[in-house]
Amino acid sequence: MARNPKKIGIFEAHERCFIHPFLQILHFDREECTQKRSVSFGRKYICQSPLTPPLILNKQNPFTLFFTVLAILSGWIIFYIAVRFEYRSDIPLHSILLNQHLESGSFPFPPLYYLAIYLISGFSQHADTLNNAGTLVLALAVGAKYRTTTMVLFEEAGRSKMRDQLAAAGGFIMLFSAPFFFDLDRMYLGKLATNVWHNSTTIAVMPFVVAMFYISYRVFTTNNKSPRYFIYIFILGVLSLLIKPSFLFAFIPVFAVMALRVFGWRSKTFHYALACSALLFAAVLIQYYLIYLQGPSGVRYDQEQSGITFAPFAYWKIYSENILLDSLLSVAYPLTACLLFGKNLLRQKYFQFALLLFITALALGILLFETGPRSGHGNLFWQVVMCNYLLFICTLKFHLEKIHILGVRNFRVVLLSLIFLAHVGAGMIYILKYYHTGSYH
Repeated sequence: MARNPKKIGIFEAHERCFIHPFLQILHFDREECTQKRSVSFGRKYICQSPLTPPLILNKQNPFTLFFTVLAILSGWIIFYIAVRFEYRSDIPLHSILLNQHLESGSFPFPPLYYLAIYLISGFSQHADTLNNAGTLVLALAVGAKYRTTTMVLFEEAGRSKMRDQLAAAGGFIMLFSAPFFFDLDRMYLGKLATNVWHNSTTIAVMPFVVAMFYISYRVFTTNNKSPRYFIYIFILGVLSLLIKPSFLFAFIPVFAVMALRVFGWRSKTFHYALACSALLFAAVLIQYYLIYLQGPSGVRYDQEQSGITFAPFAYWKIYSENILLDSLLSVAYPLTACLLFGKNLLRQKYFQFALLLFITALALGILLFETGPRSGHGNLFWQVVMCNYLLFICTLKFHLEKIHILGVRNFRVVLLSLIFLAHVGAGMIYILKYYHTGSYH
């Protein structure tokens, strides 16, 4: 293959170029790179090539394969122990719910998670078989969550072997991050978690959430604005809706607002984004009608109708004794990054997108409250968990860039690293506590 000695960013200009070690970009076009000045590196070009199928494994980076297998194995162990020793988990509860619906001649809605475990179980209605299928589905979801996380992180990797290793390992240990805590009895409830291990549908939907976020912010940061990327976003949105719709509550308005801010109201790209948001909003309204107005058929919630009402802090106050403190303990990592790096972080479009998603998700969780038999389930708060995880991903993405530029011994980098590792440590303690008490609280 012919080589051009002129460097474009971190890559030499080949006929084949890589955005990161497992997203291969074919038919490299010099015009799809933007010029950028850097104090550390002088003039350079940053590759802004189109997206390609995101889960292609690159042989040059074995770290992601190793940690993907480790993520699947770790998830399977956690879920298997929870089911085997009857810890508080939604895996057996969802298996029971599926059986109840099947016996009444209906099917749970949203259906995709239940359909997956029903198919993998071989259409069994035996509780243990369904639980084993759920354990497998969720373990694979954890692996997919890791892979989609590295899709985001590896855009800032690929420049050295050490950086590849840091991105791969950082994405893995972030799967275990959790808010700081003072009380072992209140490690989860009242906090704004980044990861959950007990709620099946939240775990199952996370790979779609991260992939949807990745493709969306790439639309904002690349020169390629093909309509097919909006089709990808819409498909991922529908899949998310069919597992758990929570993320769309924040994504739909924020995606349209970000597109308006980046492209302007006259731009065709903004019109694509607006159409995508409108179609997803219509799908959410249909699901709202099926769940809250028509009501689920057959079982469990027939006697009392659920609804949504405006009640600021109603749900959060049930579980939090100090909302402000719980908030700060939950977002210490991105908050510290903002304090240490200020505008340098806040002007990154990917961080702006994640931050706006988190703020919108939190506002919805604060203002709205689900009434009826599911009032304590937190169904209007799950989007906070999802968006906080995205905020952590983007903070880590920026963190990796600063490690590369400033070095691992820089004071700000060291302090931010300690905060990140403390979040991971809190998550490991939470899992041990879950095993010891059998409760996710």
